[in-house]
Amino acid sequence: MPRLLARVGEVAHFEQAAADGGGSFVEVLVVDDRGEGVERFYRRDGDDPWHDTVKQFVASAGGPAMLAGFEGRLRTVVAERPLIRTLVSREGDVDATYAALLDLLGEAAR
Repeated sequence: MPRLLARVGEVAHFEQAAADGGGSFVEVLVVDDRGEGVERFYRRDGDDPWHDTVKQFVASAGGPAMLAGFEGRLRTVVAERPLIRTLVSREGDVDATYAALLDLLGEAAR
């Protein structure tokens, strides 16, 4: 399930739901290849109207400062969840990122 979970308690709820349903739980943190996540967010465009909705939400919630605040919260989650796998996403190369995700999920299933 693609979602930003920046609190350890949130992650634990999803992990428990997977276990309760007999499924597996794999944690993946997708990061920008150059550490420019905030800037990359604002460069995002395209035909998907959802991007504009999300940008409006982010603006109302604090804009770049709010996005940057997630970094610290994610560091806390990573420190407390040692099985998180990190996936580096190269901007503009969706196919390579998806292929890397499939590889990572395949490794986790073994």
